[in-house]
Amino acid sequence: MIYYSQRDPRWADIRYSAEPPHTETVKSAGCGIACAASVVSSLADVIVEPPEMADFSVSNGYRIDGVGTANALFPAVAKKYGLTFMETHDVTRAERCIWGGGLVVCGTSGRPKKIFSTGGHFFLLIGAEGDLLYFFDPDCYPGKYTQYGRERWATARDGVVTVKREIADAEINQYYLFTKGGMTVDQYEELSARIAKLEQPKMIYHYIDQNMPEWARATVQKLVDKNFLRGTEEGLGLTDEMLRVLVLLDRAGAFGA
Repeated sequence: MIYYSQRDPRWADIRYSAEPPHTETVKSAGCGIACAASVVSSLADVIVEPPEMADFSVSNGYRIDGVGTANALFPAVAKKYGLTFMETHDVTRAERCIWGGGLVVCGTSGRPKKIFSTGGHFFLLIGAEGDLLYFFDPDCYPGKYTQYGRERWATARDGVVTVKREIADAEINQYYLFTKGGMTVDQYEELSARIAKLEQPKMIYHYIDQNMPEWARATVQKLVDKNFLRGTEEGLGLTDEMLRVLVLLDRAGAFGA
């Protein structure tokens, strides 16, 4: 997959505004076009970088100065580059798209927790595993995910942001789903349904951190403190099923006070 940062010095200062006196740039306002360029370059048989996508957006009226990039850019991009496009509020459909090899642009208004932004912002859903979702933020910069208490909800590394599914979904207003062309919407829905029936990858918890379910942390910490539970060089290696068994035994008094 190809992901573009709107802060990339190759195009960060290129103007992305429709009319003077507006002087917004790809860096300051290019999250939507960076996401769209990432989708096209990853799924279509062509490489499109953010400056080219900015030209397409402005020339077709999708750039709204002082506001942002219009949502209508995404179906227009799908049509231009022969991609299958769907729009949904359903996070499950978004996950199915990812499992099927697609990409999903997410839109937020910056509420309620301001996890991804304090205002309108577009970013990419790139992975789903267990109760975690993985995103690529085209406007990720050092310190962003330690502001506004974001560290309570998200972790960020190399532009990839990890957030629990239910928390992330509450922040996202709309999902824009893209897959490679050649399928009708009905065929895509059928494929999505088949993928949904497949067993999802199991989440493995190696550490007692925010990725581990909160309901299990106290029990696991007790077992580690009592030396009942020992990990390997890779960590604890606990699955959800193992956590449930340990917590049940703990509540039954099997491990003492």
